Amino acid sequence: SKIRPLLRKAVIAPFNGLCSADMYPLNTTLNTKYVLFYLLSDGYNVQIAEVMSSRVKMPKINRNELAKVLLPLPPLAEQKRIVAKLEKILPLYERLK
Repeated sequence: SKIRPLLRKAVIAPFNGLCSADMYPLNTTLNTKYVLFYLLSDGYNVQIAEVMSSRVKMPKINRNELAKVLLPLPPLAEQKRIVAKLEKILPLYERLK
């Protein structure tokens, strides 16, 4: 989401269609679940907070700020392995919360 991105608003759309102008739709050849997990991570949130640090009135990120955010890019096989591990571990984590 462009507005209040620190709230970790990201989703994989289960269909093709239109989205709100307040979102940045991503089209990628990367593992989409890997990208989603990263967009919801603390590492991503820290970077977003840093590039948006000058925004006081409106917590909104623009394309130039977003372009400064780094995405760790392991090979596709490693992305799949990371996703498989997270899908196994996250339900356990949620139950312990």
